Amino acid sequence: FYNCTPDQNISWASGVFFDDINDTIKTRFGDRQGSRVSGRLVWLPFFDEPSNGRYLINTGLAILHTDTYNDLVRFRARPQIQRGPILIDSGNVAANSYTTGGLELAVVWGAITIQNEAFVAKVNRLGSDNATVGGAYSHVSYFLTGESRVYERFGQHGAQFGSNRPFTNFFATRGGCGWGAWEAKARWSHLNLTDIDRGQYNDLTVGFNWYWSDRTRIMFDWIHPITSRDTVFGETSSDLLAMRFDVNW
Repeated sequence: FYNCTPDQNISWASGVFFDDINDTIKTRFGDRQGSRVSGRLVWLPFFDEPSNGRYLINTGLAILHTDTYNDLVRFRARPQIQRGPILIDSGNVAANSYTTGGLELAVVWGAITIQNEAFVAKVNRLGSDNATVGGAYSHVSYFLTGESRVYERFGQHGAQFGSNRPFTNFFATRGGCGWGAWEAKARWSHLNLTDIDRGQYNDLTVGFNWYWSDRTRIMFDWIHPITSRDTVFGETSSDLLAMRFDVNW
């Protein structure tokens, strides 16, 4: 369920998700999340109507309560790339539920975007004291070609960022060419599992996106993860180079 105020500057969403569904569906979708109740509230204290959101401030908070599947919960992270190794992993933690609270702040100011989120989860462990885990990220990007991040006040999933649209699509003909949109970006991410003796994870990502159109982009990233002593491979630092080409519709 989700809705918004008439001016779309305040929106909210909530959901209830059950684990007791058909086993065939579970196999297909890999649902091992347990039963969940979630809610999110977003307020835009500033939204520039004449520019359709080229300048805006987004604030929000969210809460998620999960009754775990088979009384187990697991927290883990890869270095910002799906095919990368898992560098921090709680393993299976015996717990019957956990509750997660989150805060969000995003500012779009023309070609510049700053986006931040943080969360804290209280884990109700079985046979031992409750534990607290947390994480955060901060992301900044800048369109070298002058575009701005597209923001949907009441999109398919409530308030969200949408597909970016270049001023000019990428093309090359005898009569001329278009360069698409170029976006430089940097991101810091953090996950803290020290309360369950599994260490901390940080990474820095720097790169750029090249948008051929609102449906096609190429991503280039340098990722530098740093882990503490109690993580999967111990105290390490790494460097990854990644490229992605995607088309969506």
